[in-house]
Amino acid sequence: MKHNDLVMVTGEQYAQSFSTMLDAFADLELHDAIKQVNSKVQAKVNAALIEKLAAALPPKLQEQGIITTVVAKSSIDQSEFFFDFVSRIQSNDPPS
Repeated sequence: MKHNDLVMVTGEQYAQSFSTMLDAFADLELHDAIKQVNSKVQAKVNAALIEKLAAALPPKLQEQGIITTVVAKSSIDQSEFFFDFVSRIQSNDPPS
C-alpha cells in the first residue's frame, strides 16, 4: 500500500493511523492480518483513485484545448471495456 495513495484518498490522519496499525501488526507478527487488511484497503483506495481520475482529467485536458470524455476502469475491467468499445466503433454503434 503506497502511503501517498492512501493520503490522497483518506487524508493524512487516517493514513498515519493506518501505518501505526500495520506497524503494531508487524510487531505482533500478524502477517496474515497485514496481507488481508492491505488487500481490502488497496481495493477501496484503487476504486477511489479511479473515480478521482475520471473526474480530474477532463478539466485538466480541457485547459490544454482537448475536449474528451474519460472512462476510468480498474485493471480487471479494462480489457472488456476496450474490446467492447472497439467492437462498437467498428459496427458504427455509438459507445454507451
